[in-house]
Amino acid sequence: MARALKPLARTGHALARNTIGIRTPVLLQLKPTYRCNMRCRFCSLWKEHTEELPTADFKKIIRDVYEMGASTVNFSGGEPLLRDGITELVSYSKSLGFQTIMNSNGYLAEKYAAKLKNYLDFMIISVDFPEAEKHDKFRGQKGAFDRAVAGIRALKKSGIRTRINCVVNAENISMLDRMAEFAANLGVGISFIPMDPLLFINYRTKDSGNNDADIRHLGIPLEKYVSAVKRVSRRYNNVITPGFFLDALSNGFKCRATDTVINVQPDGSFVLPCEVKPVRQPSALEIRKRYFSNETIEISRKNNSYDFCKNCTSQCSITPSLLMNPMNALKTFIKWNF
Repeated sequence: MARALKPLARTGHALARNTIGIRTPVLLQLKPTYRCNMRCRFCSLWKEHTEELPTADFKKIIRDVYEMGASTVNFSGGEPLLRDGITELVSYSKSLGFQTIMNSNGYLAEKYAAKLKNYLDFMIISVDFPEAEKHDKFRGQKGAFDRAVAGIRALKKSGIRTRINCVVNAENISMLDRMAEFAANLGVGISFIPMDPLLFINYRTKDSGNNDADIRHLGIPLEKYVSAVKRVSRRYNNVITPGFFLDALSNGFKCRATDTVINVQPDGSFVLPCEVKPVRQPSALEIRKRYFSNETIEISRKNNSYDFCKNCTSQCSITPSLLMNPMNALKTFIKWNF
């Protein structure tokens, strides 16, 4: 818990500044690659042939965002462990003082556990079904389930705090209790995130080869998702999906994603207003200038007014906005660190 106090204090400082109208980033959402070793039914980022920014340039962005006040960096993708120099990027972030998080499918986690043990605070592994056959089919990779489980065990052995992310969809919503039990048996927490067809269609390329009808079939009504996750949360203490996030989906919220989250893509672009659907993508190599520019401030003012904002379920975009409430921030800290 002690190692989390500095990031907590830094997060509180950034949130307090935002509360009184001083725009300050809280989270750096960094995608160092779109490459992926999965072929998930709902995603085609692996088909994006985007030039990747050199490691030295990513380090400059990381340093600049830290100096701007952010407390946490989340490495995602694609599969971030496929990125050359990923250990260097994580260790550099940690040396600055960032709280470091990574989202991974877990296929390479066992290989990297020892390499990351001194630098990575949290690893989030995607597991969507409590059994190998269904998970492997959903993720389009034979052996994905067994490799993820082996990775979770190796990460825990290395001392890296590990969580499971489960994408709740039409085919697994009846299995949430089993998923919570599966996670508990591994000794980890689990977060349930909604399968939002519009969100994932926005992520996809035009020539993805995936079927829109199939993706829409996987989607579930928002009220069904909220009800199911609230029910399983009451039964299992290891469910870490924030209750305030679920309430916000039902009751509405003020999005502050453009203020609190800096999204950087593999080519070094700074995605505005958020990663769900880019409106502008200036270079993040000038992040100080771009973040405080009149253009970014104007885009921030339009949050909630874009069509794609109205039914957003992106936890990475929504949760930082909700942390403006100190009680929400405290609940998140407790859930993640105990």
